[in-house]
Amino acid sequence: MFAVIRHYHFNPKDSAEIDRRIREDFVPIVKKAKGFVRYYWLDTGKGEGASFSVFFIGLCLHYPRKAIV
Repeated sequence: MFAVIRHYHFNPKDSAEIDRRIREDFVPIVKKAKGFVRYYWLDTGKGEGASFSVFFIGLCLHYPRKAIV
């Protein structure tokens, strides 16, 4: 298993649109990725957000880091 955490800065007035696009556009795409387990989006409401993605890939320690990022 591995996780990816990302931090974002954006205009606070765009929060609702970003949330909608993540749910409707991005999540359906990432769900198809090999080993996908879960995706979380956190919005502070102050122009910052974070995403947390979890994947399970058997023997992932044997893959070069570049191949699984």
